[in-house]
Amino acid sequence: MIKRLRHQRIRVLLCPFAREVREKIRAWTNDLVTVPEPTSTIEAWCSGSLVGLPKNLRRLEATILMYTASNLWKERN
Repeated sequence: MIKRLRHQRIRVLLCPFAREVREKIRAWTNDLVTVPEPTSTIEAWCSGSLVGLPKNLRRLEATILMYTASNLWKERN
């Protein structure tokens, strides 16, 4: 599942339900989670979001991103 998920276009994350979830997570994390570019893949968005963060924040954001993306994927399918 993760292999398929990595290469999916961001449209999974841009549906109205996903936008609402993303906004709640952005508010909950004090803007730690960034808004994805509509043309990028999930893998590019996740790895790009982690660049330049300290190790502890990188781990936290990676966990939030993986959990959110996989649960949105499961909800959609």
